[in-house]
Amino acid sequence: MVDNFDQIRSLLKFDTLKQKYSEAIRLINDTLPEEIKNNKSVRAFFNTIESEPANDCYYVQLLRRQSDDPHTDGMADPRYHGNMHSRSVKDYLIPSLDAFDKAKPDIIEMCKLFNVRAYIRLNKRSYKSVDMAMLKGIVDQLSSGTFGSPYNLVASAAGQVCDAGENKSWIVDLDEEYLPYQEDIFRMMFECEPYVRNLQGMAKVLINSSYMSNEDAYNYAVRNEKANTPVIPTKHGRHIISKPFNVQTMTNKWNDFCKDNGITLPLPRVFIDPENKFMTFELTDVYLNKSKEFESFLPAHRTVQKDKNKISFIMDKLSDWDLHMLDFYWHGHCLKNSYWMKMCDIHKDNPTILYVP
Repeated sequence: MVDNFDQIRSLLKFDTLKQKYSEAIRLINDTLPEEIKNNKSVRAFFNTIESEPANDCYYVQLLRRQSDDPHTDGMADPRYHGNMHSRSVKDYLIPSLDAFDKAKPDIIEMCKLFNVRAYIRLNKRSYKSVDMAMLKGIVDQLSSGTFGSPYNLVASAAGQVCDAGENKSWIVDLDEEYLPYQEDIFRMMFECEPYVRNLQGMAKVLINSSYMSNEDAYNYAVRNEKANTPVIPTKHGRHIISKPFNVQTMTNKWNDFCKDNGITLPLPRVFIDPENKFMTFELTDVYLNKSKEFESFLPAHRTVQKDKNKISFIMDKLSDWDLHMLDFYWHGHCLKNSYWMKMCDIHKDNPTILYVP
């Protein structure tokens, strides 16, 4: 089970209209004559927006992942998904902390009942942006003459829009195989712009206001930034909730790190059926063009390929020793051919885990 409700709650920020439009309100106040500002109706208006919510919201999805489906002979039951990676069960637009707290019991109950996961996008939406995106979707359907389920409009619109502005966050997705390198990934991330510029600015303030050396001040700034960067547990890893940064610089640093340390492509993702009889290796992404090479290391198996984006090798469950030896020979093959571990995925507006039963 993964329960991130308390940690996620601490990250949610809901502005009032006054906070959201503070600059515009200041300009209005500066230009209005005193007699108008003191008018009873004008004062009542400004008092109202003091606490009026800004119609911001966070998007929560209850999704059933294909990897959570029942398996038959090592294959996911097609009745649950067909060829879809995930299926939506229920969506929420959360407009306040009170609404978040009230939705929590319902979300947990639904997740347990239907064996689904709850996800939340940490970049804020607004009702206005969602409504406008829905309207665009309706117009697109009308103009093309192609109509889909109206229920999909809300989910599609809420997934597209983003009102986080300069507070936008990204997700650095660390699957299980990346966890040993988490500290290295933090270090490399902080060596990318704009992190470098911001850390140097913080260090300069520390140097000017204390007796710290340049090195001590910069190291302190790095520690402070890391302490304020949330790390969210997932079912098979962690999500680093970062600020936007230069992905190309990060990728170059990661590639050099892997070459210098001999970090090769790990074994492809493996699934074991609930009855503990079959083992399935699923090859996607960078593994696809190496599938024949990987297959040559496998014992007797059968191959399933439903589309060009995934190949599955299904076999009787390997013993721990056999799996260890497979990993040993695959690592040697990757070293020989310079197949280095790819950079972890970086998502610019994907959801993170809220709850997994």
